[in-house]
Amino acid sequence: MKIDIRFSFKIFLLLIAFVLVTSCGGKQHKISNQPPQIFIANIETIGEDIQFQLQIRNINNIAIPRARVHFEFFFADTPAFNGVQTLDLSLDGRGTEKSGWRGKANPEVIQSLKQLTDGSIRDLDYRSTGEMINLDTNKKLAFSKRGKVFAVPGKPGHFRVAGVSDRSRVNHEAINKDENYH
Repeated sequence: MKIDIRFSFKIFLLLIAFVLVTSCGGKQHKISNQPPQIFIANIETIGEDIQFQLQIRNINNIAIPRARVHFEFFFADTPAFNGVQTLDLSLDGRGTEKSGWRGKANPEVIQSLKQLTDGSIRDLDYRSTGEMINLDTNKKLAFSKRGKVFAVPGKPGHFRVAGVSDRSRVNHEAINKDENYH
């Protein structure tokens, strides 16, 4: 019995491809216990007020139907506003919620943002900290982000940010760590 070498090689390649495809398609890993990702889409000054347009992303597979986010923002170590602010929202598993907050700004922050607009400073350090609370279970996840604020050219009073999550704070200060954040 004579076997064609080319046919055997094709069968071998097909078998290897099948093994590789099936080995990668295992059970999806359930992501939980990760802090929310908070992106500042826009900052605007309106008189003595400051307005933040936020995107809050739940990277966990588990929906959080009733969530509360407490947060603080600092510009060059000066609080943007007095006290901790709160947003109530609902987050789908792996979903994003757009939200905003507007309030009376710290006068020092308004002055710093005006300096950004007129070009006397190039950028401004910023830091945000807080926690997201699942109101159904009272479980909490801490978050922290830092970066730079830049004036939007041609749009006085409008600012954009470039930031990164501060993983060290998340890893050391995450509250109520457990396997299932639900």
